[in-house]
Amino acid sequence: YGSVTRVKDSLCPKDVDVNNNGLINLQDIILVTDRYNNISTDSGFNNATDIQCDNKINVIDISKLGFEYGTRPS
Repeated sequence: YGSVTRVKDSLCPKDVDVNNNGLINLQDIILVTDRYNNISTDSGFNNATDIQCDNKINVIDISKLGFEYGTRPS
């Protein structure tokens, strides 16, 4: 079937490994979904969870996580 190749958006080169533990797993999803619907002016906004770099946490950020979920060795 081949291998997974990660390609970062040149305009937004953020890694979906939100907590920087080297894995894309449930912990990352929880961090993003806990901030769901936050925008950059909200007190709970966490820039690391804005994977799309659009100053809001939404389904696009979660879908980017989903595409890479479980793709890194544990």
